[in-house]
Amino acid sequence: MAKHEKRYKDDINKVDKWKKALHQLANLSGYHYKHGDGYERKFIEKIVQDISRKVSRVPLPVADYPVGLESRVPEVISLLEMDSSDRVHMVGIHGIGGIGKTTLALAVYNLIADHFEAVCFLEDVREHSEEPGGLVNLQKDFLCKILGKEGVHIIGVRDGISQIQRRLSQMKILLVLDDVDEEEQLKAIAGNLIGLVVAAESLLRQRTNDC
Repeated sequence: MAKHEKRYKDDINKVDKWKKALHQLANLSGYHYKHGDGYERKFIEKIVQDISRKVSRVPLPVADYPVGLESRVPEVISLLEMDSSDRVHMVGIHGIGGIGKTTLALAVYNLIADHFEAVCFLEDVREHSEEPGGLVNLQKDFLCKILGKEGVHIIGVRDGISQIQRRLSQMKILLVLDDVDEEEQLKAIAGNLIGLVVAAESLLRQRTNDC
């Protein structure tokens, strides 16, 4: 890199991009197989499933005319501190209706989704939580999307919180919650997961000063 810096001293941004790419590559997590963990066939199947899930991922539609996202998206991404994997990161996007909070969250989601083992965008959390069994249904949707399967059985909100923490605590997940207005909603879906990165859209209006 020192040689490249001299060679491309008139275009140092190119070298900076190379350094950043190498840094990101070094931080990529791989697959480690141990003979005591089961059959090698199952291990390979898991790799195929994980890769297939990422390859088949389709970006969510953002907006026909996205205006003003160029500066805001990098700012939100920097707050997530994605290079750190030792704790939960939570970002709240707060403001009056119609200013583009969901659009911004969607743009961030699409841009960084491939950096995570699994991703989930839950829309209209406030509206769905007011329906009968709303929080439990949101918990089921979350688990189904992350685990890639249907038929998740949850008997109540507390059981849902327990299942989410037990089944997802070892995964690096990007979760976007659209239109959250109660702390109960956030706790029911996000809980206290280890390694969970949460971009909570419209997070708790009564706690704006803490965001």
